[in-house]
Amino acid sequence: MNHILLWLLLYLANAFALAEVHSIQHNKATQQYYSFSVERVKNAEEMLERLSRKLEAGEVEAAKEDYIKAHYQYESVRPLILLFPNLNNLVDIRINDLPNDPNDINFIGFHALEYELFIKHDIARSLVESKKLINNLEVMIHFLEHQEITFKHMIDLWPKFIRQILVHKLPGHDSLYSCSGLGEIAANMKGIHLIVHQTRSLFPEPLYQEFAQIENNIEAILYRYRSDDLHQPYSKLTNKDRELLKQAVIHLDHLLIQMNEILSKTLE
Repeated sequence: MNHILLWLLLYLANAFALAEVHSIQHNKATQQYYSFSVERVKNAEEMLERLSRKLEAGEVEAAKEDYIKAHYQYESVRPLILLFPNLNNLVDIRINDLPNDPNDINFIGFHALEYELFIKHDIARSLVESKKLINNLEVMIHFLEHQEITFKHMIDLWPKFIRQILVHKLPGHDSLYSCSGLGEIAANMKGIHLIVHQTRSLFPEPLYQEFAQIENNIEAILYRYRSDDLHQPYSKLTNKDRELLKQAVIHLDHLLIQMNEILSKTLE
């Protein structure tokens, strides 16, 4: 009887110790990810400030590049923003959800700037939209700096990144004005990588290596469409590579489900 009691006490002690280790790992990973995400929104704001200065100097093509880079930063953490109701609508309503009339007061955010810059080529309106977007990003940053998320929130972001690629990016539904859909796919992949990087120590090494291989396969396809530090227009993507990307992302989705299950068990 005494042996059974001793075994039970040791088992409980080990379980509590493991739970404490996991709790420390969870908190560290979540805080690092959240801090990095807020930093990415700040990066987007800084690039838009630079865009505004270039517009004022008449450097329109350079300003267009800064728009793509700014939205890349934001897109890489966008699913996190969606955790807070209506916050994303301040800056990045989907094109399909925007009013049909670009002059509507609700036609706002990244896509309003994108439209004026890439479609209308209106420098004055682009400047106005960039200033409005910067102001809204400042509101967002202030809000985010006073919030927290849980480890569960963080690992539940994976499906949102995958959905954005499969539903909105690969079919070409987003970034219609700037044609920067390939860079948007890369941004979502970066978002997935940021979470996996923070939680790598919790995975069996073979599983992590499988993830790394799929990630490398996707990056290799996208790299074929890189020009300097930007991706080529979405229209350059061949049907063959689109299908290869789709299959790789579906494979990644199945793998991330397994990885999510492993991380979820550490919460028990």
